[in-house]
Amino acid sequence: DLVAVVRAQRLRLDAQTARHGELINRMK
Repeated sequence: DLVAVVRAQRLRLDAQTARHGELINRMK
């Protein structure tokens, strides 16, 4: 299912950006 793949990729991107935000918050 193509829609399922796109959703999975979007979830993965959200997880990556959230992790990146945590790293930035720690540096401050």
